[in-house]
Amino acid sequence: MSETAGHSLLDLDSDTLYILIGRAVLAAELKSTEPEDEESRATGRAWFERNLATFRKAVCSSVRIRRQVLAPGKVERNMLFAGLVDALAAAGGFPVPVTVIAAQIVHFGVGRLCPNLSGAADD
Repeated sequence: MSETAGHSLLDLDSDTLYILIGRAVLAAELKSTEPEDEESRATGRAWFERNLATFRKAVCSSVRIRRQVLAPGKVERNMLFAGLVDALAAAGGFPVPVTVIAAQIVHFGVGRLCPNLSGAADD
């Protein structure tokens, strides 16, 4: 899932990404009914916040992410996104597509997720 309704995941706002996360988390529970946006958003936000430590472990220890963030100059958003996808995919085990998680981390801010990375990107 790299696009939703013709939009890049990176172009979606944080609330929309929380809805996508929530729908993925709730999919197994609800089976045939699609949850309302508000329920999906709340579920997605709660799931994302509960998993910050897992994301932090996968992302902040990634050599690729460290190189991108610590490199001179501004981090290119698409390259950062690709690095996040790789780091999260390597960690594995998420009920949510890692592309959606990576896009939400871009919104959340790598600097907030990994405060010990000097000059961490916060796009």
